[in-house]
This record gives sequence, structure tokens and C-alpha cells, in this order.
Amino acid sequence: MKQINQGLANQLLYLMIPLFLASCASIPEMQILYRLPSPSDSLKGKEIALTVRDDRKSKAILKQGAREEFRGFTGNIALSVAAHDDEGFKVGTFPVTDLMEEAMEKRLENQGIKAITEKAPGTPELIILLKTFTLDIQGRDWSANIGYEAQLKKNGRVLANQIINAEAERMKIVGRSQADTLMSELFSDAINALDLARLFAQAEALGH
Repeated sequence: MKQINQGLANQLLYLMIPLFLASCASIPEMQILYRLPSPSDSLKGKEIALTVRDDRKSKAILKQGAREEFRGFTGNIALSVAAHDDEGFKVGTFPVTDLMEEAMEKRLENQGIKAITEKAPGTPELIILLKTFTLDIQGRDWSANIGYEAQLKKNGRVLANQIINAEAERMKIVGRSQADTLMSELFSDAINALDLARLFAQAEALGH
């Protein structure tokens, strides 16, 4: 009887494993590919403390229409990073503020700026205030919005700022792949829209 029970238990285990794997595979994950602009050394040698703050009125990424397509979405997003002429590689999976920080750090490095975690007195600080990060379906189209304010501060004083707001739509075909493509393109545009050279120039002019 013990052997029979053991055999039955093994059979049940083998049945449960694929069901467990299937349930895990069904959890949707948003995929974003951030494509860097052409590299530049115009700001090479500069250091800046980078901080990303969540200033969104609503913390929900998915609006009603998109929630139907991403049922079970955890809120974490898979990030891959690519040079302007490369295929890219996966960096990891992050909540949205960490996602912004990872991408912005890569953007700074791409322009020769070293992002540091601990700021010394007099070290400039780049603060990213995330305002919007949403995905929805309107009619037969995916629609998305990413917005933030970038502030360059020194010794607690805001010396320069830029406001970035990016919106885009893409036709929904089958599945969620077009949503990933839309978010990847919009995210890349939003991060790359920040004019770091102008931000530093304005800060230096006001600082003097």
C-alpha cells in the first residue's frame, strides 16, 4: 500500500510541475529596450549624483484597457539596453523608478558623465521627477505617455531644469508585442530627449 501511495504521489507531482510552469509563464511582463543615442565625450570627466523620485499622481502603469491585456502584471518591467547600432542585452527587471535610474545612468555614461551614489559638497545633483508612465488601449491603438522633470541642483539650489513629455500610439494587432515596441520607442525618445549639454551650460551660467 505504501508503494502504491508513493507511486500515486509521484504521478501527481509530475502532473503539477507543468501546471505550475504554465501558470508562471502566463504572468505577463512588459519588455522595454532602451536604445542609447550616438555616444559623445562632450561632458567627459564630469561627475553627478543621480536621484530618481516618483512624483506621479497615480502609481498605476496600466490603465483600464491595458489591464485587460496584462492580467497579473506585477508592475516590474524587464529592461534591455542597446547602443545606437547594436542589438543590446538584458540588464534586469525593475520597478519603474529603478528602471528610470538604470536607463538614465546609462545615458549619462554614454555622454562621458560619471554617475555617483554619494555626493560630496559642491557636487551637482541630477534629480529626475517622474510625472507620468502609463500604457493604455484607446480604440484599436495602444497609447502611452512618459513624462518627467529633470532638475540640476548644486548645494540645494536648482540651477537648471527641463520638462520632458512624450506621447505615442501604435496599432494593436495580436498579443502584446506592439505594446512592448511602443513602450521601447517612447522610453528611448523620452530618456534621450534630455539635453544634458544644455542643462550643464545653463547651470554653469547661473552658478557664476
